[in-house]
Amino acid sequence: MKNRDSFTQLSASHLVDAELKVAIRLERFNLEMHGVQEVAFYYDPELRADRLRIPYSEAPYAVPNVEPAIANQLIPFSSMKRVQLWRMYFGPPVVHNECSVWSDGLEANNLGFAERRIQGLNIQPISSQAPEFVLYCLRNLIRFPAWDELVSQVQALRGAKTLALTITHSFAGWIETRTGASFATWSNDACLLATRDLQP
Repeated sequence: MKNRDSFTQLSASHLVDAELKVAIRLERFNLEMHGVQEVAFYYDPELRADRLRIPYSEAPYAVPNVEPAIANQLIPFSSMKRVQLWRMYFGPPVVHNECSVWSDGLEANNLGFAERRIQGLNIQPISSQAPEFVLYCLRNLIRFPAWDELVSQVQALRGAKTLALTITHSFAGWIETRTGASFATWSNDACLLATRDLQP
């Protein structure tokens, strides 16, 4: 899984790896928490490469009797069998040297819980390579176009030219000891997960 690069972008906030039957979603942007972005990681045994999108009317959470234009709108696939693997929270964001910085506060003990959950589900090859799977997902978080949309919409973030996602030293150490990956130090409190230019 070290060199895997199989996520497909279904929307600005939704990535899937159909072979692993995994989806990553940027979910609620919580203004009540001063701008925290929720990120959820799912496993869906019904996900297939030939069925990445379905009409809204076929979604398990669809509201009945909506207008045809809405009912027929294609949305990312999900089923009633979908299970959440773990969840992260990035933010509140700050701007530093024209960089919009979103930090996650997860510590190693939280990742240990995620690892045990993934292993307990006995999903192969994910469960037997849980730390590598977590790293694979994390490295793809920077790809979401939704980050660019958020930065352009939040007044305090306007003017930022680059995006950075950071994780705690504890989080980084957990991954490093299990996968051999390394992360650059960002600050006294954080390591750099990924960075890129923002799209205008």
